[in-house]
Amino acid sequence: MQLRPGHLTTKERIFVEHFASTDDGHYAAEKAGYGNIRDSASKVPNRPRLAGPLAEARELLQTKGARVGVKGLIRLAKDDPKNPPGVQRAASSDLVKYSGVAAVEDAMRKELHEMTLEELDKRRQQLMAERADNAKVIDHDPGHIAQSVPNIFD
Repeated sequence: MQLRPGHLTTKERIFVEHFASTDDGHYAAEKAGYGNIRDSASKVPNRPRLAGPLAEARELLQTKGARVGVKGLIRLAKDDPKNPPGVQRAASSDLVKYSGVAAVEDAMRKELHEMTLEELDKRRQQLMAERADNAKVIDHDPGHIAQSVPNIFD
């Protein structure tokens, strides 16, 4: 993303790009290469000289970036023989997800190695709950099903 030239360091420019798109200071500090990620995650976004570039980057993402992205996804999602079904399905899914129709948590968009400890713990708890739900035993008596189905050999 091109930002207006200013007095930002390379690390600050990288931080602004990642922070504007994820709103995650830890992630942005790590991607920018800051040594003390925790300290940088809280201090860097509050630097006065970053206020303008952060606002500009967010504005670009929310306006031009969103329009370009949505147009591209719509083009891919259309029932066009040039677009393989898998591409159409993925583009359709992304359109639904990013439109807000299907809410997705920000942490779910990150790779596991990019998550903070809190995000990892939350994800672990979600997976454990899903696992417990999937492991529930379905109570039924298979005998009544076998009796109601006619035997094709009789």
